Amino acid sequence: MAPGYMSYVYRRKNGDRVYLEERESYRVKGKVRNRFVRYLGVEGATPGVPRRELDRVLHGDSRRAGAVRLLWALAEDLRFRATIDRIGGRRSSSEIPSAGTYLTAWAINRVLDPESATQLGPWIATTDLPLLTGFPDEAFVKDQFLNALDIVCHDEPAIAQVIDHTRK
Repeated sequence: MAPGYMSYVYRRKNGDRVYLEERESYRVKGKVRNRFVRYLGVEGATPGVPRRELDRVLHGDSRRAGAVRLLWALAEDLRFRATIDRIGGRRSSSEIPSAGTYLTAWAINRVLDPESATQLGPWIATTDLPLLTGFPDEAFVKDQFLNALDIVCHDEPAIAQVIDHTRK
């Protein structure tokens, strides 16, 4: 291919088949001309040349990222997790998120897409929160969110009072 030439794949339809050809365009006295270079084969049957199916594009699952990342960064700047963890004590290991992590994730959910606690785990799996927290999707289950609430404030039946750890 010489300078000034442009090569491209041309689709020629004949009946119900599409034949692929390499062609190049060039100029003669300022006018564009096309010339056949080589035959490439039938579309879809030639290795490395897929059949065009733009009307049936398949895609994988999408994840909510932008707003979730923004709210997570805002919560980190305001030290939500650290404050909640200080109030309730960390009381967790490196295998499960802390109460601060659970409640911060729940707060982000309430802002973006309010769901009940039973739907919170599946919602988190569609976001970047597992990546941001460093814990797998499976760590975010309904009971853990409710346990995180109890760490901050819970009902003590023995003395018939609500114990609020935020007032310490």
